[in-house]
Parts: sequence; structure tokens; C-alpha cells
Amino acid sequence: MAHDWLLRYLDLCKMYADTTGDTSIIFNTVPAYISGPQSYYMVNYKPGRPIGPADMIISTWKPFVRFWESVIREVRYFSKYPKRIEIAIARSKYKIIWIDRIPYNKTSRI
Repeated sequence: MAHDWLLRYLDLCKMYADTTGDTSIIFNTVPAYISGPQSYYMVNYKPGRPIGPADMIISTWKPFVRFWESVIREVRYFSKYPKRIEIAIARSKYKIIWIDRIPYNKTSRI
């Protein structure tokens, strides 16, 4: 019963994110953070640098990989994202910074 409720809740989170474009609800529900070039550019913005999407890595823990794969397929923001999105296993050493309610790896590199 609790398992069914949790699955319905996660589906509602995906539907909400798909409908509104607000992906922060998914990051607040299922542990993950953005790393890779997108994170680097968001955390280390320099004036004059063009703003736009870059390749993204969504880092999460092993039990949540399949969920995040479904998010990339089913949530319009991610499925229509113009750059490459990968899922990676989160590392134990990282620093998270929240920007616009989305978690980014502060130590990301290009």
C-alpha cells in the first residue's frame, strides 16, 4: 500500500514538472544534483559569457538511477533539452549549491 502511494506520488511529481516546467519538485523529492558543464556554467557565471544550456550530468545514487532515466524520457524539460543529458552515480565528496531551487555541484569541471 505504501509502495503504491509512493509510486503515484512520484508520477504526480513528474506530471507537475512536465506541466509547469518547474523541475525543482523532482530534485526536492528524489536525491540528485546537476553536475558537468551545465553546473560549472551556472555556479561560475562570468559577465559577458553567453547564457544557454550546456551538457548536463544528473548525479544520483544507485537506487534512483531508473527513476531519473524515466524523468529524462517523460518530463518535457529534459526530453526536449537541446544538449546531452547523462545519469551518473553520485560521488561521496561533493559540495552542493542551490540556485533557483535546483542543486548544483559546486566543484564541477568542464
